[in-house]
Amino acid sequence: MITIKVKEIHQEISQLKKLIEEYEKNYAFLYKELSETSFSWKEDRHAKIFFDDLKIEKASEVDYLKAIENIYDIFKYIYDKYHQYGDKVNIDLDQRDTILEKFNTCISETNEIISMYNHLDTSFCPYEEQLISSQLFKLKTLRNKYKTTKEKVKDAFDVIIKIEQEVKNKLNNLQVDIIQVFDIGKYLPGA
Repeated sequence: MITIKVKEIHQEISQLKKLIEEYEKNYAFLYKELSETSFSWKEDRHAKIFFDDLKIEKASEVDYLKAIENIYDIFKYIYDKYHQYGDKVNIDLDQRDTILEKFNTCISETNEIISMYNHLDTSFCPYEEQLISSQLFKLKTLRNKYKTTKEKVKDAFDVIIKIEQEVKNKLNNLQVDIIQVFDIGKYLPGA
């Protein structure tokens, strides 16, 4: 049984969007400030190591930001695909065949009843013939609704199975690197 809480996913999307915007703003500011400090550093091996590592760190931060954006894209994909089904989706994909078989059983039983109605001899009772004809029409309408609903349920299962497979593929392709703490000690003289 999977449960998709669409409203909560929408909240996560909003929070991730804010996180991405803040992260972009903060890391751009940080690297700008750190780069601008180069004029106050004397040119020594510590400064060179610091600014070389700063370039590497900036590149890894871009990769980290891309990972956050990929997570955002996954949440957005899930939301876009599931919000049409409501605020909360509960579905047991393992029950697909059982549910569809129940529809088939209802359709088959309705067909049997229609067949019985069709074999009734109503020639000697015109009033009852009208009633039976009316009920026959209602049964055919019901059977058609069963068929239509079964197809919609089947399509919904197929769509959700496809969505789940796509989410699984996206998650398998997701790479998130661990943020490393910047060790400032190795850039200081005497370290």
